Parts: sequence; structure tokens; C-alpha cells
Amino acid sequence: MQTLASGQMTKSLESRAASSWQVVPVKWNSPQAKLIQEIRLQVFVAEQGFLREEEFDRFDELAYHVLALNAEGKACGTGRLYEDFLHHDSARIGRMAVLPEARRTGCGRAIL
Repeated sequence: MQTLASGQMTKSLESRAASSWQVVPVKWNSPQAKLIQEIRLQVFVAEQGFLREEEFDRFDELAYHVLALNAEGKACGTGRLYEDFLHHDSARIGRMAVLPEARRTGCGRAIL
């Protein structure tokens, strides 16, 4: 029987988990953006108590958004990337949200 070192086993499990997700780009003005908005409202407003009025901001229209879909095609996570306007050679990752049922499954890793 062949055994793997714990680090190798962890890497193997993580890569399998991340590969079970499909991450697709979504334009903010597209119909799919509604899925991103629903995930962010559930995670940031309903679950974490942030104000709804502050959840969506001027960066949303400028950002590159992604949506993570599970093997069944259900939207389970999102994140955005946008230019850091103070440091033009940098970008900021933000508004990363994963639904509770998809946490610890590799969804967040796939988004990043």
C-alpha cells in the first residue's frame, strides 16, 4: 500500500475540489449579474449584517466580476477585481462571497 505525505494529500484534495467549480466572467450590466447581487446580499447583508445601501458601489461597474458555478450549474460564489486607482500598476480583489453550503469545498480557491 502506497501512502502520501500529508502535504501531498492536501494538495491533491485541494486541486480536485477547485477543479469541480466552473468560474465564469460576468459583466455587471448582464442578466447574470443578478446572481452575483443575490449572493452578495445573502452573505454580506443577511448573514454578516452590512447595510444593503453600502453593498453595491461605484467600483461594481468598473470591476471584472466572476461567478463560481458548482457541478450542477448552481451559482455559489463570486468575487471582483478592479484597478487600484492610487497605485495604477496594482489591482484589488474584493467582494468575495461564497454561500454557506459551498464553503470549505474549494469554491473560494477557484474564484481566486
